[in-house]
Amino acid sequence: NKECIMVTNLEALKERIDIIEVLSKYLPLRKSGVNYTCNCPFHQERSPSFIISPQKQIYHCFGCGASGDAIKFLQEYKKLSFEEALEEIANDVNFTLIKTQAKPQYKGYEALKSLNDIFKEHLRAKENEKIMQYLFNRGLELEDLESFDIGLCPNTLPTEYKKELVELAIMYENNKSPFSNRITFGLRNATHKIVGFSARIHPYVNFINTAKYINSKESRIFNKSQILYNLSKARSEIVKQKSVYVVEGFMDCIALYKMGVRNCVATCGTAFNTHHLSNINRLKEDIHINLCFDNDEAGLMASKRALELLINQGFFNCSLSFLSGGFKDIGEILQKKAELQFKNIDGFSYFCLNGIKTAQTPKEKEQHINKIKAIIARQSNFYLKEELIAKAIDMLNLSPSFFTQSSKNNKNTSLEQSLLKTLLLDESLIEITLNCLDNEDLGEYAQDYESFVFKKVLTQKARDILLDESISTIPFAKFKHCVLELKRRYYKLQIEKAKAKRDIDSLILYTTKMHEFF
Repeated sequence: NKECIMVTNLEALKERIDIIEVLSKYLPLRKSGVNYTCNCPFHQERSPSFIISPQKQIYHCFGCGASGDAIKFLQEYKKLSFEEALEEIANDVNFTLIKTQAKPQYKGYEALKSLNDIFKEHLRAKENEKIMQYLFNRGLELEDLESFDIGLCPNTLPTEYKKELVELAIMYENNKSPFSNRITFGLRNATHKIVGFSARIHPYVNFINTAKYINSKESRIFNKSQILYNLSKARSEIVKQKSVYVVEGFMDCIALYKMGVRNCVATCGTAFNTHHLSNINRLKEDIHINLCFDNDEAGLMASKRALELLINQGFFNCSLSFLSGGFKDIGEILQKKAELQFKNIDGFSYFCLNGIKTAQTPKEKEQHINKIKAIIARQSNFYLKEELIAKAIDMLNLSPSFFTQSSKNNKNTSLEQSLLKTLLLDESLIEITLNCLDNEDLGEYAQDYESFVFKKVLTQKARDILLDESISTIPFAKFKHCVLELKRRYYKLQIEKAKAKRDIDSLILYTTKMHEFF
């Protein structure tokens, strides 16, 4: 039924919505003062110009102009109608929409929960003892089958939720399933609801010319690139330890969990991406991400791609965890009841060194070093930048002057630019400047400062500063000091001008102001 349905309690829903909660499901947000930032999802960019204000409950991109609230974001990002976006948000916050026209309740989640129970029960049937034993031989136990939603899809499915299951492409019109006779893994979203399945082959059915794993088709409630297996189960341990292990396969994740590493998740047959990063990042800030993929060429390539994604997104709190002992994967360790041991390597250090090792020509080496320099230059946090420089120097055997000289020559030397950019990203600091600065203290940026602070209008020059990745922001702890320094510079400049012009009145005026202020 496509008829427009009026929601009568929309304002009440909006009061329940937290834009940070909504957007952090899809984007890797970083705290920046009172606001959050990230790269804009609606256009390509290298440095963040996408700002989210929890106070105003809106987002705005200073690069492409995209803006709106949480509902608008879902509409644009997921290509949903307004009604569909409302339904999704209401479902996430357990809010009941009141509508003027009744609409049949969606039973997709209910259908998948029922099917998951059927799969688990079918696996325990007497005729499937061999398949059960196959799983036990791989190190699993009976309780694991329940805990990790492992089952077996029967040859034909019951018809109770046929309409919903056909719509989700899990059931055909003839009551069979693409998962028939396969071992199934129930896939749960962040709120622990079954949203789909992944199903694998086993030795007791002749699966000819077919993939080892197949997943549920994309649907209104399932997108495999956004799901991390075991996340809802591991959530509390990830938050507690501020650390997560990311692996490639379900069995590896289960094996880690059984061996005591409870803060583990797995990708569902897709490369690690920004959706996965968002799901992790939204749990708690500064979670350490350990990438632990298979010890083969494909696993190493997957690790490198994931590591590059993390670094390009500004997440340097990461490591590559390699298995010791010559095992192919974690599942093999569990199966052989061996000891689990990792060799952990700092992510950025590995990124620096590996790029040099794999470079084929001197030109490629130079390009890699310049890439590292650009990554470091983009960082606005002084202490993080110093840490990255130290790691790069250590890995690449470079002189410290290679980075410090670059910093001196960089146009990012204007205190006025840095202060204005900091204010643009964190309006809560304006009060500090109002107590200390006058417009003219900003020199050539006086009009841009005045326009933003008093009129909430961004000039073109202010937009350029905001988007210029070479201009760093000022840490909160140093902001007041920088404001005072800007005031001191202004008075000194006026005193020098007065001396040059032999303007005694101005000299006395600004010298007196300097002494009064400081």
